[in-house]
Amino acid sequence: MLCKNKIKQKCINNSTIGVEVVKNLKKFRYSDQQRRKRAELVRRRMPYAHVLVVDDVATNLDVAKGMLSPYGMQVDCVTSGQEAIEAIRLEKTKYDAVFMDHMMPEMDGIEATRIIREEIKTTYAKTIPIIALTANAIVGNEQMFLKNGFQAFISKPIDVIQLDTILNTWIRNSIFQDFEIEGLYLAEGLERYSTEENYLSLLRSYYLHTPELLEKIRTLNRSSGEASLFEETAGISLSDYTIIVHGIKGSSYSICADAVGREAEKLEMAARGGEFEKILKGNAPFIKMVEKLLSDLEKLLDKMSGKGEKPRKSAPDEALMSRLLEAAEKYETTKMKHIINELESFDYESWGDLVVWLRDQMDNLEYDAIRDRLNEEAELII
Repeated sequence: MLCKNKIKQKCINNSTIGVEVVKNLKKFRYSDQQRRKRAELVRRRMPYAHVLVVDDVATNLDVAKGMLSPYGMQVDCVTSGQEAIEAIRLEKTKYDAVFMDHMMPEMDGIEATRIIREEIKTTYAKTIPIIALTANAIVGNEQMFLKNGFQAFISKPIDVIQLDTILNTWIRNSIFQDFEIEGLYLAEGLERYSTEENYLSLLRSYYLHTPELLEKIRTLNRSSGEASLFEETAGISLSDYTIIVHGIKGSSYSICADAVGREAEKLEMAARGGEFEKILKGNAPFIKMVEKLLSDLEKLLDKMSGKGEKPRKSAPDEALMSRLLEAAEKYETTKMKHIINELESFDYESWGDLVVWLRDQMDNLEYDAIRDRLNEEAELII
C-alpha cells in the first residue's frame, strides 16, 4: 500500500505544470473564446442610424468607419471637439449617437461633451448618446466618463464585440424611443416580442396585408336595415364582414395597436348582433383610422430600412442569393433573416420585386416557397 501511495505521489509531482503555465493556458483559452465569438458575431444592420465620429487622427476615423460599415449605418466624421459641438448645435443632421475621442488637442472629448450637455440647452443635446473612445482603459475610467456626460466608453484599439454591444444598447432601439405613432404602443410591443427584429417583422406583415382587408369592406357606404339588403349594398355578406373585422381586431391587438383593435371589436359585435345602422355608420371612420395607422407605419418602416438612402445595384448579389438558397434548403431561418436584411440594404434596377417577395415570405414563415422560387430562378439570378 505504501509503495502504491509513493508511486501515486510521484505521478502527481511529475504532472505539476506550474503557475505560469496555468496562467498562459487560461490566457490562450480566453483568446480562443474571443476569436470564436468574433467569428460567430452577426452584425445586425442598422441602415436607419446616423452617427458622428470625432477624432483628430484621420486614420482613426477610417478605422471607425470601417468597423461601422457592416451595420449599414451612415457615418459622418469631424476632427475636433468644436466641430462636434457645432454639428449638435445646428442640428442639420440629427445623429443617433456620437463617438467622441477622449484625448484631442485644443479641446478634449470631456470638455466638448460638457459644452454639448450644458451650454447648447436643447433636449437633443442633453440626451444624444455620446460614447467615449479612449486608449487609456484603466480601472476607474468608466465612472469618470459616466460622471462627465458620456453613456459608455470603448477602448482603443476598438474591439468588435464591445462595439457591437454598444451599438445594440444605445442605437438599435433608438428609433422606437424617438418615434411615436398614435394608438400604437411601441414600447409594449418591444417588450412583448423580446427583440426589435421580431416586432418589426410583425409590423411589416400588418402593413403589407391589412390594405387587402380594407378593400373588402370599403364599398360599405349606404344604409340598410336587413341582412339581404346589407349584402346587396356592401358587396359582401354580413358573415364575411364579421370575419374581416374580427381578423383586423386580432392583428391590431397583436401589434399593440389597441385603438384600432377596440374599434374593430365594436364593429364585430355590431355585426354579430345584426346592428346594421351601427356598422354602416362606423365603417368609414374605421377605415380612415386604419389608413392613418398604415401611413404612420410606412414612415417607421421606411426609416428602419433606410429607404431613399440606399445605394443602387443592377441586381441582387449572386453570392448572397446562393447563400440564401443554401440556408433555405437547410431551414436555417436565422441565417435567412440576416441575408434578406442585407439584400434589403440596396435598391435594384432589376429583381427588386423578388427581394420584396422574399421578405413577405419570410415574415409568413413560407420557407419552402422561398426555396422553391430560388431553385426555379437559379439560372437567372444565381
